Amino acid sequence: MLAEFRYEVEDPEPESPTAESRYLLPPSAVIALPPPAIAAGPPPPEAIIKKGKKVLALYPQTSTFYEADVVEGPGRGREYTDNFW
Repeated sequence: MLAEFRYEVEDPEPESPTAESRYLLPPSAVIALPPPAIAAGPPPPEAIIKKGKKVLALYPQTSTFYEADVVEGPGRGREYTDNFW
């Protein structure tokens, strides 16, 4: 039997000092993010996320991703407007 591949991930801000901070997750539970250098560059036209698309977005002033709907594409400041669920 083949061993099932899992990623080990760490929560940098566990909810309490006694909470687990490391988890073993299957690939289907992990979403890879582009390296910062790529994310900082101008996106190609096919990378623009359309209005109404469901995304994971950083909630303001946190380091947590939440599900959201894009309500407006990026403007000159290259930021999207989202409605968080």
